[in-house]
Amino acid sequence: MKWQTIYHDLLNKIMTGKYAEGERFPSIENLCRIYEPSNITIRRCCTELKKNGWITTLSRRGTFVTRPTDKIRILLCAKLVEQKKNDERLHSIPIRNFYNVIENHLCGIPGEVMLVDPEYVMRYPDSIKDPMIVFHDLFFDLRGMEFKYNFELMDFFYKMFDPLVYGTIPDKRFHQLKINYFQAFRSAVHYLVNKGHCRIGLISHSFTIPGVAERFRGYFSGMEEAGILINANWIKTTPRYDFNHVEDAMKEYTQMTEPPTAIICTSDIKAINAINYCRQHNISVPDDLAIIGFDNHPDGENSIPSLTSFSTITEQTGHYIMDYVKMRRIGQRHESLHLEIKAEFIERNSS
Repeated sequence: MKWQTIYHDLLNKIMTGKYAEGERFPSIENLCRIYEPSNITIRRCCTELKKNGWITTLSRRGTFVTRPTDKIRILLCAKLVEQKKNDERLHSIPIRNFYNVIENHLCGIPGEVMLVDPEYVMRYPDSIKDPMIVFHDLFFDLRGMEFKYNFELMDFFYKMFDPLVYGTIPDKRFHQLKINYFQAFRSAVHYLVNKGHCRIGLISHSFTIPGVAERFRGYFSGMEEAGILINANWIKTTPRYDFNHVEDAMKEYTQMTEPPTAIICTSDIKAINAINYCRQHNISVPDDLAIIGFDNHPDGENSIPSLTSFSTITEQTGHYIMDYVKMRRIGQRHESLHLEIKAEFIERNSS
């Protein structure tokens, strides 16, 4: 068959170094001009080369020559890893979802997602050779209601590992998967307004914590766009030392003459605790109070009622992670990826 002849010719050029590993592979258009077959034939050849690991396509960058690999290993490094026992780590969020989404995007190549303790990474940096995803909270220290970025640690991780950071940090050298908190909370408000709510509360972490201010901006923007004048008493923050505690906020809501008919929480654990409070005080969810969380914790799906939430670890996340892994395979260390994840809205019974 013609495509097989062209395939073997291209493979021979790769193996003899005419198309060297790490170099850009010719485009479909250029290959059509060289071999003069149909576009479909060339695409079939490229598909087979990709399937067998000889070329790799990066979003918005082109196609590059690679070498087949027997196995891909991706490391996950986060503070919460060192705080969990081995049998508990897979139940942590977002680690469990990372496992699932990465495995879905390995494209048939045998792969392993491995948790790694930050302390081990810093103690034995020379032993780390695989692509690494680092959760952004590794790079800041929380003290009470305040946080401080650890720029020295950032510099160490960048120089030694060139990791992909999940979340936003101020060092632009890193590959980063940034979460669009603003759009998520803005859309949550619009969703509730379309359900008939006009008194919408927000239960939040302290605004000093990275990412929280963007959630508040999204909430504020959504309310403004809906023409709702915000009552300052609708906005509650919980202290960092017990940032999932919502009982005081819920008590304050119930004591208001016109309490919110819906609340948005900056995490699912807060939202689940709010649902539990409503159950204990005979407040019907969602009839008396609609509740929305954020981060798609597995307990939210099993709460009563099940929790409406947002997931930031989506199919798009897996696609971006594999872009990073492919970059590492072809040695493109210095081309930083700054990608934005749009949170996926998951409507359940709590709203």
